[in-house]
Amino acid sequence: MCAVAVLVAVAALVAAASAVSKNLDYMQVLEIVAEQMTKTLKVQACIIGSYSTDMDTVSSIVEYSPEDWRIPERWHSLNLLENFPRTKSVLLNNTPLQLQVGY
Repeated sequence: MCAVAVLVAVAALVAAASAVSKNLDYMQVLEIVAEQMTKTLKVQACIIGSYSTDMDTVSSIVEYSPEDWRIPERWHSLNLLENFPRTKSVLLNNTPLQLQVGY
């Protein structure tokens, strides 16, 4: 990792840590984390979700994206994990995954 990338990552962590230390409202903390992850990874959006093992579902808790990029509506509701095989693999097998999606 080059020095600039390390500095960017550290800045993102500092912003997230600052949010945690100043405010215990977890939704605000998650919003900052999603924003910083988007900027650090240089991706279009970040969705932080919730996984229910009992119902085998995933749902969006917090989202971050620029105003000109829209997160699909299906992520705003409860989704069966079986409909998202890559997400299922990440959750059940602890396998990291990076996607590059072109629009």
